Amino acid sequence: MGDVYDAMNRADKESEGSGHPAPGDGASNEPSGLPVEEMISDEAKAAGSEAPPTPRGAVTMAANRLAAETAALEQVESADPAHDDIDEHTSLNGYSPVIITHHDRGSVITEQYRAIRTQILARGRNRRLQVNVLTSASPNEGKSVTTINLGVTFSELRNQKTLLIEGDLRRPTFAKLFQRKSSPGLVQLLKGERDRMEDVINPTVYDNLQLIPAGGSDAINSTELLSSPRMTQMLERARDLYDHIFIDTPPVLSVTDASILGALGDQTILVVRLNKTPSDLVERTKRLLRAANCDVAGVVLTHLEHPSSRYLYKYRYYRSY
Repeated sequence: MGDVYDAMNRADKESEGSGHPAPGDGASNEPSGLPVEEMISDEAKAAGSEAPPTPRGAVTMAANRLAAETAALEQVESADPAHDDIDEHTSLNGYSPVIITHHDRGSVITEQYRAIRTQILARGRNRRLQVNVLTSASPNEGKSVTTINLGVTFSELRNQKTLLIEGDLRRPTFAKLFQRKSSPGLVQLLKGERDRMEDVINPTVYDNLQLIPAGGSDAINSTELLSSPRMTQMLERARDLYDHIFIDTPPVLSVTDASILGALGDQTILVVRLNKTPSDLVERTKRLLRAANCDVAGVVLTHLEHPSSRYLYKYRYYRSY
């Protein structure tokens, strides 16, 4: 834990020394955050890797506070959704081991997700930001696992309700990660096969965390369903019932689904895998999202490395600003 707070304190001190306001300070309409100069950290240069640029004017959620994923993530996200090999990826309570915030709530990795939670809450200090859309530039960057872990982390907040929505209708994974049936879900609701949002809501082991699975794969009609009036109506209903909503979406560069949902949400969080996603793809993704009227709030860096991890995870503290 000491390393976590040391890293956070160093970032805060350097931010103060630069003369830029801290997240949430002031009444500016510009997104709050640390300095927005797009730089590659000394750590990344020493490792010979190219760090993705910090979104201009954005809260660099995990570029400064970090998040980490598991080595098992690749197995889950690269698995064929047509095969129900759930047991291969699950453990306690039927939940996949990649949901580390569920299995080890005292781990360093869980603390990193709590740090991201703190920044999300700070950004919404002056305006209500309920609907958070998570996406990535390309597949296998960790967005689904990041979405779920953030949802579990927000479930720790007392007297506040959180909803997870699987908006990836092309390659759904929630059924595997939560070891439950995918249907009925979002597809059935948007097609009119279910009349009420409550009909497709699934409980979790946490009283104030619920989820809406994809309801199966429907790549052909995905864009049409997500842009339908029923999707807008469902989100309006969700805003009335929940304090925090997290939507998992497909990669931006593959299809337009993420841009559609990003425009319906309050802010979009970009998940970037370190040492995998080229910076030019990150820049292109940001441009596409902003052209679709999506508020790009920040970046979560995944697959960070640390030599002394007690898990099968590899991560390290990393910052870029």
